[in-house]
Amino acid sequence: GAVPRAPRRSPASLVGVAAVRRLEALSAAADLHLGALLRTRTGLSGWARGPVASNDVCAMNKLLRSWRKRVGEDAFDINAVGEAVPFCALSLAARVGAARCAAELVRRWGAAPGTRDSECGATPLAEAAYRGNETMTALLLRAGADARECSRLRQPDVPHDLAMTPAGWADRRGNRAVAEMLRRAEAGATPAKRRAQGGSRARATTNATPAML
Repeated sequence: GAVPRAPRRSPASLVGVAAVRRLEALSAAADLHLGALLRTRTGLSGWARGPVASNDVCAMNKLLRSWRKRVGEDAFDINAVGEAVPFCALSLAARVGAARCAAELVRRWGAAPGTRDSECGATPLAEAAYRGNETMTALLLRAGADARECSRLRQPDVPHDLAMTPAGWADRRGNRAVAEMLRRAEAGATPAKRRAQGGSRARATTNATPAML
C-alpha cells in the first residue's frame, strides 16, 4: 500500500519552530561562551582557568567578540544567562572577584549590574557582598547597582528560601566593611554621590568670604 504522507505544516507553525530553534541556538551559544569565560579547554589534556576566572581583560574581550560574531550583532546580549551556566558574565566576574573584567563588562560592553541569575535570582552585588569583596562592591555601586534589592543565594550554608539585601548577606558572613558601604548606599550615599558632595563642600569653602567663615 501507499505510505501515508506526513501532514504539511502551516507557514505559521514553521515560523514558530524556527523561533524556538533560534532561541535554543542562542541559549547554547550563551552556555558555550559563559562556560568558556570560567574554564577554557586546553586540548585533550584538560581545562585551564578561563579569562574571567583569570581576570584577563584582553582574552575576555576576544571571547565576547567571538560570541557576538556567532549569534549576530542584533541577537548578542551581554546580560544573557544560559541553561547550563545560569549566570550572566557580570555575575561570573562578581563570583570570582575579577574586578578588571567586571569594570570592562560595565564600561565597554554595557553589562547591567541588576541582572539576576536564573538559578535563584541572585544579583552580582549580592554575590560580591557575600564574598566580602570591597573593590567589586564599590565598582557595582558606581555602575548603578541597587543596594536595596533583596535576593536569594545558592550556597551550602544558606537556606534556599532566605532572601536578604546585599548588606544582609555581608553581615551574615561577617564582612563588616562591605556591609557598612552597602548601608550607606541604601541611604543614598553612594561613593559617587559622596565624592560629588565632598567637591561641593570644598567649592563652597573656597568661595566663602571671610565673614562667612
